[in-house]
Amino acid sequence: MEALDYAYRYARESAVEPGPKGPRLRLAAAEARETPFFSGRLESPRRTADLLLCVAHVAGARFYTPPNMLARLIALADPLIVRGGEFLRFESFSACRGVYCRLDLPPQALEAEAAREGCTNVDFNAPMRTALTRIRDGDTVRIEVEAGGVSLESERAAAVERKVQLPLSWLRGFASVQAAQAEMSERLRISGAEALRLLRDTPRTRTGGPVFVSRAGSGARFSTTGGADSVRVGGIERLKALTEALRHARSLRVFAADDGSTAWLLETPDSRLTMALSPEPSRGFSGEGKALMDLAAPAPDHAVARLRAADIAAMSAGMAGFDLAEGAPFRRWLPFDTGTIETMYPRLRDARELVRQGRVRIENGEAWVAGSNATYPVRRAGGKWRCLCPWFARHGVERGYCKHILAASIVLEGESS
Repeated sequence: MEALDYAYRYARESAVEPGPKGPRLRLAAAEARETPFFSGRLESPRRTADLLLCVAHVAGARFYTPPNMLARLIALADPLIVRGGEFLRFESFSACRGVYCRLDLPPQALEAEAAREGCTNVDFNAPMRTALTRIRDGDTVRIEVEAGGVSLESERAAAVERKVQLPLSWLRGFASVQAAQAEMSERLRISGAEALRLLRDTPRTRTGGPVFVSRAGSGARFSTTGGADSVRVGGIERLKALTEALRHARSLRVFAADDGSTAWLLETPDSRLTMALSPEPSRGFSGEGKALMDLAAPAPDHAVARLRAADIAAMSAGMAGFDLAEGAPFRRWLPFDTGTIETMYPRLRDARELVRQGRVRIENGEAWVAGSNATYPVRRAGGKWRCLCPWFARHGVERGYCKHILAASIVLEGESS
C-alpha cells in the first residue's frame, strides 16, 4: 500500500558537548520535543467526544467490499487532524473511501492555550475510543496535538496516539471529495429533532434500489420514489454512522452534487460535523475524476479566475478542503511533500507526456491521440467525454478520465485560452 512519509525538522542540530567523563554526542533526536500546534480544553466535553467518535467510527468502517478484496481487508482508522485559520479539524475516510467525515471545532468549542497551523495523521485505536466514551460534561478535558501525534487527558481516562503514514489513496480521496463538495448546493434544511426522526430508522444493511429524501411538512422523509425536489441518496445505510451525533444536532443541512454525491452537515451549538457520501457504496471518492481534469486545465489569465483556479488546484492536490457551511476552501498544512502531483496521478503525467511528444492531433474540433498501440479518437458531446481506448471501454469515467482524454483536453483548452 502506497503511503506518504512526514517531513520532520528537529528543533536543533546534533552536537558534541563536554561532559563529566569527556566529550559526549547529544543527538537532536534524543531530546528534541515537538511544540504542539494546538493545546487546550474542550468547552463541551461530552458533545465533542461523541462527534469525535463519529469521525473515528467512519475511519474504522468499510461500507463496501469489492469481491476481489474479501481475502485482504485493510483497516485504515487514521483520522487527519488539521489546525488552520481558527478551526481545529478532524477528518477521516472509511476504508472503502466512499464516506468522508469531518468535525470542525471553532474557537468557541475550545479553550485554547496554544494554537498555530499544523497537521498530523494518527490512529484512533481502542485506548483513545475508550477514553472518549468515558468523558462526561463537567470533566476537564485537555487535548494536545503536535506533528508526532495527539494526546487526550481527563479525570476519568487518558490516551496518546502517535502519527502514522498517510496512504496515498487517502490523499487522492481528499482531492475528489473536496471537488465534489465545491459543486454541491443546499437542497434541504431541517431541525435537529426532525433530523433525529428522519435518521433513527435508517437501515443497518444495504438496501436494494434507489432511495430519495424530500421535504415533508417541517421535516423530511425517505421514499423509493423521487419528486422534483427530492435528493437521491446512494447507500442510505451509511448514514447510520451519524446516529450518536444526532442528539447534539441543532440543525441538519443536506447538500447534493450532479454526480449523485451528497453531504450531510450537522450543526451543534458550538461545532459542525460533515459527512459526505459517494454516489453509491461501490464508488469511492477516488480522487481521479474531476480532480484530474482540473489539474490538467491551464491557468486562466484573469486575476480573479487565477485565484479560483489556485483553490481548485489546491483541492485537487489534497492541500485544501472545502467547508460547505462557509462556502469556501480551507487550507491543509500537510506535513509531507506533495509538490510532485504526478506522484499521485500517473495518468496526468502520461497525458502531459503525450502532449509534449506532439501525439495529439486536432481536426475540425475533434482530437486524435496516438497511444502506445493505436491512435484513438477523443470526442466531447453534451459536456461528456468519450474515448475508444480499451481503458475507457473497461472503466468509463468511474475511475476518472483516461490519459487520451486528459491529453486532448490539455490541447483543446490551450487552443481556446
